[in-house]
Amino acid sequence: MILTMEEEFSVSKTCPLLSICIPVYNGGDYIVTVMHALLSQSVSHRDRVEIVVADDASSDNTEHLIRSEFGCEIRYIRNSPNLGMSPNIVKCLTEHARGTYVWIWSQHCLLHPGALDRVVSAIQQHRELDAFYVNFNCANYPEDWPKSEEEAASPKFQYRCTDDTSSRQVPSWRKLLRRDSGYCTQTYAHILRASLARDYWHGTVVGRDFTNAKDTFAQSCTVAESVFNRPAFYIGEPVFTIYNGAQTWSSLEQRSRVYLMAFPDLVAIFQRHGLDGQELRDAQAYAASKALGVIAEMLVSPNAPNRSRIPRFLLKYGTYQGVLAGFVAIFVASKCNWLARLLYSVSSLSSRLYQYAFRNCRPARWYRGWRQGRSA
Repeated sequence: MILTMEEEFSVSKTCPLLSICIPVYNGGDYIVTVMHALLSQSVSHRDRVEIVVADDASSDNTEHLIRSEFGCEIRYIRNSPNLGMSPNIVKCLTEHARGTYVWIWSQHCLLHPGALDRVVSAIQQHRELDAFYVNFNCANYPEDWPKSEEEAASPKFQYRCTDDTSSRQVPSWRKLLRRDSGYCTQTYAHILRASLARDYWHGTVVGRDFTNAKDTFAQSCTVAESVFNRPAFYIGEPVFTIYNGAQTWSSLEQRSRVYLMAFPDLVAIFQRHGLDGQELRDAQAYAASKALGVIAEMLVSPNAPNRSRIPRFLLKYGTYQGVLAGFVAIFVASKCNWLARLLYSVSSLSSRLYQYAFRNCRPARWYRGWRQGRSA
């Protein structure tokens, strides 16, 4: 049902159009800059947009900064005890958000000037849709983090999530699943009808240990399993800049869980909802490339996380194109144990023998010269 302007204004006092929920944990180094950029734009949408900060029992000065700087402009909620990343996100989706739509932000998202106007306008014009996806820029933390208000107003970035900047309605959300969008794994890129999120998580307990899709990509699972084949709206002009390196899950231990267990599980969810053919093979190839990159780090790291995850990954997802061949190459090159060193020596010796027999010895040189002479 589409409301009139008067009805919408009346309802917005208790049910805003959009809830921007920011799960935070020890974000004192950047939360003030992030909030200033957001609140400077949300003031003109006071009746349509609410800001919720869900602090997951931060041990730094996050609470003091939020309460002293922004206490009267937002809803501040502090968890006790610490819940973990995904449970905190799910609480935002199902309990804290009062808006018709909910947008889960990151504590290191820096909103671009005028971006909130574009987002609110897109939602208002497409109230019949359940999901929106926003494009964004990517920068590095701390080197690209703005040092002044002027830099924050026009932040530097290294690349865009996707170079497709044409805003439009897409026939189904699945069409946004591409390599350049990271297969929509970004929590902060999705805006979803809040009632769908509440329905999806009703009666479900989410874990905090990054072992499967739901307890790692809570928002992506919510969207995928609620609107996979439904129309969505893509906002192409980048809305904010995200700072890689500021994530709370950037350690090798956590990334090994994400890319050896959780992300392949998410691809399996996509497959269950109808992703097939070349689209599925592309998604599996992307998952394989991310997993092999982490495996390469694990094999050479002196403080590697539990390596038993590697054979479990290979047993479960070894059918992905290129996984087994890629693993063998990485294992041999790592020289991480006696078997890898033996295989490396055999491979190196075989390569040298081949080079001598077919390139460097006198008969090989005569043969190449004879072939060149005939072709001339």
